[in-house]
This record gives sequence, C-alpha cells and structure tokens, in this order.
Amino acid sequence: MNKSNAQLSESLPKNLFPAHVICGDEILLVEETFDLVCKVAKKKGFQERITFEPKLKFDWEQLHLATNTLSLFNEKKILVVRIPNGKPGDIGARVLIEISSTMHPDNLLLITLPKLDKSIKSSEWFKAISNIGSVTEILSVEPEQMYGWIKARLKLEKIHADQTAIQALTNRVEGNLLAAAQEIEKIKLSAPQGIIDESFVMSLVSESARYSTAELTKNILFGEAKIVRKILRRLREEGTKPSSILKSIIWDLRTLLAASERIKNGDTVKVSLSKSGVWQKKIGMMQSALNRSSPAKLRMLLYQAGAIDRGEKGLRDALVWDELMALALSLSGAPTLTPQNIKILVDN
Repeated sequence: MNKSNAQLSESLPKNLFPAHVICGDEILLVEETFDLVCKVAKKKGFQERITFEPKLKFDWEQLHLATNTLSLFNEKKILVVRIPNGKPGDIGARVLIEISSTMHPDNLLLITLPKLDKSIKSSEWFKAISNIGSVTEILSVEPEQMYGWIKARLKLEKIHADQTAIQALTNRVEGNLLAAAQEIEKIKLSAPQGIIDESFVMSLVSESARYSTAELTKNILFGEAKIVRKILRRLREEGTKPSSILKSIIWDLRTLLAASERIKNGDTVKVSLSKSGVWQKKIGMMQSALNRSSPAKLRMLLYQAGAIDRGEKGLRDALVWDELMALALSLSGAPTLTPQNIKILVDN
C-alpha cells in the first residue's frame, strides 16, 4: 500500500502494518517519518528496537533469526533495516522474501530506502514486502518549493510570519531542509507574540550564524578542526542539545557513505553526491570531506555516532559531549584515535 507522508500521519494511529517501508532522499523528512512510525509502534507495545544496516556488513541471517526469536522480556520488537543504496544483495533479497511470508505479529519490520527507482520497484523482495505492508514515498523538496515548505512548517509550529520573514529564512538556508528545521526551532523559542518580520529573522540569524549547528557542520566538512572545536564548545555553553548536533552529523555520514558507494560503481564525485541528495551549494564541502575520508573511516565514525546516540538516550554510560567532540574532530580530519574511542567501537 503506497502512501504519502501526510497520508501516513493520518492513518498510522489506526493502522500499523507488519512492515513499513520509507523511501526518499530527503533525510530530514525520512527520519521524521521514521520517528512517527516508531512513536505509534511504541504506543502499541513495540518497546524493543534492533537496527540492521547492510552497509555496515551485518549478517542477513541475524535479521532472519531475529524475526523468529522471541524477546527475553516478551516485548514486541521493531526490526529496523536501513538500505542506503537500495540493494540488499542476493542473500538479503532472499531473507526479506522469506520474512514477508513468516512475519510474527510481535515483530514490526521498518525499512528505509533511497528514492525508489525502476530496479527497486521491480525487485521480488520489494514486491513481497510491499504486499504485507505500507510504502511511504518522501518527495524531494525542490528549490522553488522551499518557500512553501518553510511557510507550511512555520504554520505547523504555530509561528506567524509575513512574506518577507519567510523569504529571508528561505534565502538563509539555501535549500537545506535540516538547516531550515533548526532555524525554525530557534524562532519558536524566541519569537515574540504576533507576526514576525524580516528584521526579526535577520537579527536572530546574525546572532546565531557564527555559533550554529549549520556553521559547525560546514566547518567539519571543510576540515577546519580549530573552528570546529571552538563552535562545539560554544554550543555546549549555550545549552544546545547534543542530539540536534549528532543528527546533523549522522545525516552527513550516511550521505557520504551513500556517495562513496556510488563512486565505487563508477559515478564521479559530483554526480554521486548529487544522486545522494546533496544540494549544489553543499557539494563543495561534501567533496572536501570525501577526499580525506575513506569508506572504512566513514563506517567507523557512523558506529561511533550510533554509540553516542545511545549514550545520549541513557542506554550506555557515556561522556556524550567529549565523545561528540572526538567524532566531530575526526570527521574534520584531526587525529583523534584514543583508547577510549577504540573501546566505544569494541563495545558497540
């Protein structure tokens, strides 16, 4: 059953399928839809979550085993499968087809894929999963649609803004949905009563431009380790939540990994980044990060990011800000390999 994001939001409280497939290259919207499914599933008793990511070379048979193994605590499980390139391979395809015919009601299969293409749609495994579940396609927000997206997002957050304010914010984020969402969160926290205008947006932007998550990630990608250290410390002092920073870094890491996979398949760097959902104005900084980061290093950093995320959620003992600093500096090219970093990778 194919649904748009809006249709999914309306139907989920009543209809939770054995499998949910979320497709698209707009990482922010994919993750928000992913969170929505998890939130509804949790209310329906799915408390445990297990994540499998083929890009990190997991054993597909472990997924197969997980679908046939009851939880030690008799909890319903969400089995998350992330396939960034849309290709599970022969073994993965076979496992997904078998799972589609043997799904236990205490298991929910949640799959994320890139934008659907003909090869994915025509594959037997995709058809098998689609037959038992819901497919939600996240449409890309084109540059000419950004103004409308921001306007709708502001309305959703009950923020009243005039046209000049919306246009100023549109110009500021340069097509980056994640940056737009972060700026709207700042506006939400400090907007006065009534209608905000361009002067308010610009004053807020000018105050936060130097020490923002967007500036942090830009300097990480360009390899400016000294500036990264300074901005991250200031963000911590200002009370920024580490989860918002980590979400941005994870987005970049997954995008870089997807691009590196396309480069292996013969695409040029620019083409691979474009196909991975990178806006034209961000290609230069992402290319800079790709030039100094091997796929192996990117996978290692994604492992670290996952461990930090679990620490931030209280699922492991962690010095979250220290580990986040090490992650940011490592992606920016600074040597940060320490016994503690190695321990994080071994333990997780």
